[in-house]
Amino acid sequence: MGKISFNYKIFDNSVLINVDFSQIVKYNGKNISKICILNELGGVFFNACKSNDKLFPPPSGWVKLEGNKSKKLYSKELKTDFDLEIIEKSPNYSFDFIYGREKVSNFCWAGFDIEIDTKSIKNLKNDCNLIYVCNLNEN
Repeated sequence: MGKISFNYKIFDNSVLINVDFSQIVKYNGKNISKICILNELGGVFFNACKSNDKLFPPPSGWVKLEGNKSKKLYSKELKTDFDLEIIEKSPNYSFDFIYGREKVSNFCWAGFDIEIDTKSIKNLKNDCNLIYVCNLNEN
């Protein structure tokens, strides 16, 4: 269907990720309704949710978040937050910001999903990029 390029810059407690999905949109944008960019870590470790410094049970499956950085996944044992923040996107397009966790015999993950609505991109010939950062912070 096409290719999507990822460039990573690793820092002490975060990873800056630049995603270029121009090629897949230019050549197959009319055939694709969503591009899902998953950022997952182990569901064994991230066993809670954190919002405004309060802990909650982890989300089950994928749960849509309102806003860019409203909730974090949290590891009680490691005392570490995991969150994702979108820094820049171009052109203007719609996306859903989702997080979740699943810990069953066949699946064990916790993470964030950025679901890009390719139908919201007005000109499929434009370059399409997304820059975001995954943060891991001890507290």
